[in-house]
Amino acid sequence: MKKIKGFIIIIAFVFLIITFIYINDFSTIYGETKFPAARGPSQIVCAINTFTKKETCIEDGTLATNGLKVRFGKYTIYSTVNDEKSDERWDNLVGYKAFYNEYVKENCDDYLVYQDKKEKCNQLEKNVNPISIWALPFKVIREIRFDWFNSIGYEEKMERSKTKTEINEYKQIEVPKQSRGGSCWTFSIASSNSRAWRCMTEKYIYDPCFETDTGQVVCAIDSGIEEPFELKLTEPLPKQRNSDTREASYWLMELENGLKCYVYTGTANIVNNELVYHYCPPYSYLLSGITDGSDRENETIDKTGEYWTVRMVVDPNDEPSDKILPVEVINVVRVWE
Repeated sequence: MKKIKGFIIIIAFVFLIITFIYINDFSTIYGETKFPAARGPSQIVCAINTFTKKETCIEDGTLATNGLKVRFGKYTIYSTVNDEKSDERWDNLVGYKAFYNEYVKENCDDYLVYQDKKEKCNQLEKNVNPISIWALPFKVIREIRFDWFNSIGYEEKMERSKTKTEINEYKQIEVPKQSRGGSCWTFSIASSNSRAWRCMTEKYIYDPCFETDTGQVVCAIDSGIEEPFELKLTEPLPKQRNSDTREASYWLMELENGLKCYVYTGTANIVNNELVYHYCPPYSYLLSGITDGSDRENETIDKTGEYWTVRMVVDPNDEPSDKILPVEVINVVRVWE
């Protein structure tokens, strides 16, 4: 009888421990919400309990600092676009789940790593199912990353643009809290959008800056260098805007490989003996077909087909050089004017 009571006490004690572990947040997940663009959308990171199917989520800004705290269990982890805090450029990815998988675990989303482990990374591209990880008591899980190229659902999202390049007119909706003083003296060179301006603060030129419906102006949009800010105008906007008769000019392009490319409005760089007017972080440039000193028309985008194409070169040194680099022809998924 004493043995039975002792056994019951042990079982009850174990049950209490398991219950205590389960109902408390003991495991913390840390990571980075890396995105294949100079400045990606605001994201939400979620962990799905594979048994209960319950999701625990946080905004991406706290994943690297505070971490995502979860209860004891087995989880798959993904990041998705925060629709409420991201502008219309990312509408095509709303609902897409970028999972933590073997592809990003091996850092294959990094171009230099991919080149070193190309064979292995190519194999991993064929099997991109999410990795399930155990969240154990007091365990800290680090270096979680997300696959924005190969995760489940990506092909379906990209399928919307498989027939032809999607052309968008960019519209600025959000107005940042931070601001600077400055003025806009002419319409944008980078964009033919009627709401796009070429502006200047005390030290720097910004192009394009976009006017909102309320007449406010926002600069450094998606620059990847600094946060966007509202330009507090010291002078009224010019009366002359971009004309509808002007040839369309696109300040932002998204390529089929997931990269986003941004237009230069200053002095053009030279790569492969051609001028380049577009930079695609972190390592790529788009060739224009223009040699230094030539008056040849800019042919950065080949518009002869329904699906536009560009010629891209990759420079791992992240800066133009004199060497001739391999050229890859890539489809343009969508552009913004």
